[in-house]
Amino acid sequence: RHRGGTRRRDKGRRRSRRSRRRRRRRASNAASAGRVGGGSALTTGASLFVSRFVRSVGLTLASIDRAPIRLKSLSIDHVFETHAQLAERISQHYQMQVVFEVYKILGSADILGNPVNLVSSLGTGVTSLFYEPALAMRESASLSSVGRGIARGALSAVKHSLAGALNTASKLTGTVSGGLG
Repeated sequence: RHRGGTRRRDKGRRRSRRSRRRRRRRASNAASAGRVGGGSALTTGASLFVSRFVRSVGLTLASIDRAPIRLKSLSIDHVFETHAQLAERISQHYQMQVVFEVYKILGSADILGNPVNLVSSLGTGVTSLFYEPALAMRESASLSSVGRGIARGALSAVKHSLAGALNTASKLTGTVSGGLG
């Protein structure tokens, strides 16, 4: 056996022992820190509930459904800047674009019931409420055609409104049930 190899292995063993000791100390310090404030079972149960709730909310915030993010392009004519200045300018532009789009990301979070999708569904329903009768009038001026257009538009408006509302309710109840489980 080479003497250097033995030293390396011994050094590694010492390091692993040290790290195990440190982990044990940290765990015992964390446990004793919980007992400093009285340490009743009620306090421990409350802190367990809070930690579960925060964990579930964090997972729910991570669930973002169909966020409509669109960053505007940057157009620069006659660029007479250094590479660093140009990179800074591009970086600032896209950082501002992301800031302007953050509300869409937050609005698409399942914890809020995805209100962006709700508004989109309602908007589609209202649009079809006016678009279908107008299309029927343009194609044929007969009263029966316009009546069918009004019926199609009203049916589409009801369908999209209900779909948006039920989807939002589903997301909200999913958030609540995820927080309880």
